[in-house]
Amino acid sequence: MMPLLLISGILYLYPASFASFIAMIGGLKMIAVVHFIMAIIFAAFFIAHIYLATTGHTIFADLVSMITGYAEKEKE
Repeated sequence: MMPLLLISGILYLYPASFASFIAMIGGLKMIAVVHFIMAIIFAAFFIAHIYLATTGHTIFADLVSMITGYAEKEKE
């Protein structure tokens, strides 16, 4: 998803440089719609990952294990 977001952003930022390609795709409005949808998906993905990182037995337990690579074992 990130490459599509970056490519659509570059096309949207420099429309004069890629005019023929943008016209072939369907115009600047199509690029804007694709870029907007991809940005919403990326934001939702980011928020979901932040939320899931805080669902451990403490808020920072899973975050610390992601950074260090070691997870605490739960007592059975």
